[in-house]
Amino acid sequence: MPWLKVSDTAANHPIVFHALELDDAYDGIVNELWGFVFRCAANAAQYLTDYVVSQGTAINMAGGSIDRARMLLDCAVKCGYMTPMHDEQGRKAYLLVKDSDLFHMFTRDELEWERMRKADIDDTDLTGRVRMRDGDACRWCGKIVDWNNRRGARGGTYDHVYPGESAKGYPERLIVCCKSCNSARGKDLVGWDRVLLPVPEEPHISNETAKQLAKWGFTVTPSDSLPLSVEQNVSTRRVPKSVEPRSVDRSTVEPETPAPGSADPEKQAPGSVERPDFTFDFETMEEELQNAPDWVKEQLKESETTVTPVEPETPAPGRTAPRKKRRNTPGEISTGKPTDNDKSRQKPTIRKLAESGRDGTGKGKTLTQKNPSQQKNSNPANPKPQPKRKRRRRRSKGQKND
Repeated sequence: MPWLKVSDTAANHPIVFHALELDDAYDGIVNELWGFVFRCAANAAQYLTDYVVSQGTAINMAGGSIDRARMLLDCAVKCGYMTPMHDEQGRKAYLLVKDSDLFHMFTRDELEWERMRKADIDDTDLTGRVRMRDGDACRWCGKIVDWNNRRGARGGTYDHVYPGESAKGYPERLIVCCKSCNSARGKDLVGWDRVLLPVPEEPHISNETAKQLAKWGFTVTPSDSLPLSVEQNVSTRRVPKSVEPRSVDRSTVEPETPAPGSADPEKQAPGSVERPDFTFDFETMEEELQNAPDWVKEQLKESETTVTPVEPETPAPGRTAPRKKRRNTPGEISTGKPTDNDKSRQKPTIRKLAESGRDGTGKGKTLTQKNPSQQKNSNPANPKPQPKRKRRRRRSKGQKND
């Protein structure tokens, strides 16, 4: 598929700003010339003209104005966007600059080569013969590849020995390669100095490769071990030593010397009194306590707690003592009736009735519910009589006001 790739640095390329140095430069010449050139490049990439823009295409991209197209072409040549030339038929045309920092397009040869390369890789008869011959080892570096690795450097792929030439019917032109070597080799082979390794006598074939080849119609036996080069690489790796517990002969270990000042739990400290074990039954606790040793009675006396009354604090001069809430004494039973102090501190409870019908007022009014002690006629047996509501008599149409 043809495409045009615009570089990220194209907007700040030096060729772009050359338009400001022209003798007939005007406001907006940079953007206008930029849009004109890139429209011509997109048309050339679409029709695979290999950077060549005809004069008729340039006039069409300039809006159909011949004079405007000539002026823009003249400015593009002076800035370095294009170079005048003649095509194969001898017609006047313009060659776009080939600078990857500005833009890059697929040429006709590159597109044909990409299609041919994909056709070779999709040919299972060709790739099956190549993998039977090379196994899973890269023919450039000799390392084992992983065909399930799609992005890593050790991922498996195929490489054409002669870029640009198809391998159809010529399996020796296609080899197994790792992605690292394939990417470093590139298309133009610039800076590539590695020599192609010979075909292995006993290629290493993994279980996955054997299963894949079986699907393609090739019968092969998987390798039992890795090749010698891979085994040497594995053996030279640094393997951390396992830490094994050291066995200790307890007969050769001297007993630990206790630290100075530490007491032996079996020995009693000087000045301590031996206390014999004493147990008693809870059912005969009173009789046992009378016959109990003196130290048991002393501990019982120490465990008994006595409550000492707390004297009220004397307020400082000029200040009144804070009012404390009265609490019921242990022998007093609360009657549930509020005292005078409690009545003064009670606040009315506010409840909003937003319902309609018989459960509410229907108007969202706020009602105040007073304390039970402040309500009058709270006895439901003797309700307070309510005044009767006067009903207004409806006047007829012919009746006049008095």
